[in-house]
Amino acid sequence: MAEFGVYFDTGVLVKLYYLEPGSQKVAARAAKETSLPFPRLAEIELRNALRVLHGRKLLTADELSAALTMVDDDLRASRLQRLLPDPVSVHECAEDLSRHHAARTKCRALDLLHVSHAVVSDIPRFFTGDHRQADLAQCAGLQVEFLKA
Repeated sequence: MAEFGVYFDTGVLVKLYYLEPGSQKVAARAAKETSLPFPRLAEIELRNALRVLHGRKLLTADELSAALTMVDDDLRASRLQRLLPDPVSVHECAEDLSRHHAARTKCRALDLLHVSHAVVSDIPRFFTGDHRQADLAQCAGLQVEFLKA
């Protein structure tokens, strides 16, 4: 498995494929990495987020198609690289994080799963724009890079 220096949560990844506040900061940060970890969870969320933007009329059909093609191109070029940790380990980590931190952080289940992917995969830094997820990542011992859009 490749070594990654930072995990981008889905809200940050979207900014690479849809121009919105914070996109330039995210692109500059992504350029510092050889490749970004891309678990199936993030792939499903990213593709769905882009389709939702289309449904909200924020992306045309052509723009959606182009964005999804860019995701595929980044996978082929290994700018996004599949992250396939043991799912049992990810779920056990998520349960442990929930048990110890959910009442205080009020994090969502998807936040638990993203942070658990980073923890189980030994990715030391976590890049997010979500305060609850950032708090949870810090509780898990990760260094948080917070995006202020």
